[in-house]
Amino acid sequence: MSGENILKAKKIVLLQVQQQGATVMDLKHAIRRYFTLKLTRYQQTSVKISWRYVWHANWLVHEGCKLKDDNALLADIGIRNKSRVSFIKRLRHRGESR
Repeated sequence: MSGENILKAKKIVLLQVQQQGATVMDLKHAIRRYFTLKLTRYQQTSVKISWRYVWHANWLVHEGCKLKDDNALLADIGIRNKSRVSFIKRLRHRGESR
């Protein structure tokens, strides 16, 4: 089972309190920690998620805005407590290289 299927399988609300000055990269690390902990607690087998693939194949989106800049502050984007962030599939345009 790939990480993409696991992340899309359920709409899980991640209640995460971020410190002031937190960036998009900090949010990505928090998501990674949350899913890793959840998988190790509730599954008997070890599941390896390729987070490099997850971040390469999907965008994090908040209110229709793609979170492209990993160094952007969450407060500047408008992400606060109880904000919803979701994944959408990245689309490649013709002629675009990986």
